[in-house]
Amino acid sequence: PVASLTEPAMQSSPLNALLEHVLQCVEDDADVLATLYGPVFCDTDPVHVYTDGSCLLPGTSRARAGAGVYWGRNADRNTAARVPGLQTSSRGELYAVLVALSMADPLRSL
Repeated sequence: PVASLTEPAMQSSPLNALLEHVLQCVEDDADVLATLYGPVFCDTDPVHVYTDGSCLLPGTSRARAGAGVYWGRNADRNTAARVPGLQTSSRGELYAVLVALSMADPLRSL
């Protein structure tokens, strides 16, 4: 059986004291994410953006994929783009999201 760290004999060991210290220093997932990305604020009006991707002639050597990003009627940021690399509709969808994220204001909620 595994001994409990609360047993008196286990607490007196320098190695166990060090282990206890290390375990107390471990951050939970929320702290790790906050350290990595910074604090999260949800106090802005969200920006609505729509994305789409598609592929013509999928599975053929003539396949052509594209991506579109729509910010709203007559918005300057509305864009369409050719998808680099392998031409599939899945890559078109993902590339559209990537384009939208790269164009988005990082200080606004999406």
